Amino acid sequence: MVFNTQAFLAIILILIQVSLKARNKKTYLNYDHFDKQKRVVKKEVKDLEENLLHTIHYFYEGDEKRPYSFNITDKNNEYIKSYNQKAPWPYIGIPQYNHFNVMLIDSGVDHNHPQISSKLFYNDKESSNEFDDDQNGLIDDYMGWSFPKRLTLPVEPINTKKTFLPLSHGTHVAGIMMKEIEAVGLVPYTGDYGEPEFLKLVNARLRRNDISFVNMSFSLPHWSTQDITKATYNELRNIIKDNQKTLFITSSGNDGKRLAKNPKLRFGYPALYNLSNIIVVGALDTNNFDESKAYKYNKANYSNYDNINVDIFAPGTKISAPSLGGGEIIHSGTSMATPWVLNHMAKVKIAYPSITHEQLKYALLFSAYIPDLYSPMKCSSGGMIFPRRFMELAGLYIQKNILDRNSMVEEAIALQKNSHYVLKETLKKRDEEQLRKIWKDRVK
Repeated sequence: MVFNTQAFLAIILILIQVSLKARNKKTYLNYDHFDKQKRVVKKEVKDLEENLLHTIHYFYEGDEKRPYSFNITDKNNEYIKSYNQKAPWPYIGIPQYNHFNVMLIDSGVDHNHPQISSKLFYNDKESSNEFDDDQNGLIDDYMGWSFPKRLTLPVEPINTKKTFLPLSHGTHVAGIMMKEIEAVGLVPYTGDYGEPEFLKLVNARLRRNDISFVNMSFSLPHWSTQDITKATYNELRNIIKDNQKTLFITSSGNDGKRLAKNPKLRFGYPALYNLSNIIVVGALDTNNFDESKAYKYNKANYSNYDNINVDIFAPGTKISAPSLGGGEIIHSGTSMATPWVLNHMAKVKIAYPSITHEQLKYALLFSAYIPDLYSPMKCSSGGMIFPRRFMELAGLYIQKNILDRNSMVEEAIALQKNSHYVLKETLKKRDEEQLRKIWKDRVK
């Protein structure tokens, strides 16, 4: 076996990051080196005993204030990893044969990360020639779009402020979305999703009707707070309202509060839009779903919740996924739980291509594992995602051509009665009525 130094160092970085987060206090020091324009060109990261942990080198183009690239070396000046916003994407010009496409709206994505690069969508109607080949108003959008840079590459802004490692929320989310999935195209629209112009571009792209799911692991306030404009609020809502053939999977937020139209809740949208093609996800206190341990899982302390406005819980704590520049890193949040759900929805749609979005949504919610029927979890389904039962129930909906909601409920109850998957899960007559009540009262 060949020893992979880069992978080993990446693992070390993961462990360090997790350790720092767990201690909940700063346990490292930054020493910045500046150029003549007062830009950080080198950052030495040391422990509290002043031992060098690693060094981040930043690279700029011309007089730009933000770097376009970085690389990281260890204490022995050995290469660990790097990221370059301008690095070419190696798959341009290669035909794709996708089952369907999914969109990510986020901060940015490392388009050359080995776990993501080959899964990015390629628009074969465009090429890199500085001309709008497909006449959609976007020049060279052969992959996705980045705003405000107006590039097809989904560039992640590089932060030189006090930090242990350069991070990318979008890269982490994209990795979770696409894990163990092939022949599904990832369309990244990244950048400032708080700008109305950007949201209009997203809407225009979705109107091509080739996107099945959109991941929205972010939350914006109501326009009345004056933190965003009314135009932003409306354009975000229009994206979902105008594209009823697309399912939008969004995070419930990390305030640890009830998700409702409450002025004390600073963020809440798009989760709080009352639209039928949204699925709102809360986080569990686990990084995986093990059927034999499911009864032990709980809502994560940080996750928002609500019997109506949150639909289901999924693993979102200490999730290991791609990191900017290579390797993996561990993060927690409803931002991680959201793509976890989308990933399993995509797997179901691959298995059953003809499934409708309504069948898919209700198969997800009505297959949920509810640890205690008489004290259901604080979400509309009453429980957490149960991947195997989700796949089975979706298959039954297709096999029996079940299209109306009441019949979907009865099929879900029949499946639970006949299949005792999880320890402590049984279903008696009174339990059937309780399930019907939960889903009648809560599920939109």
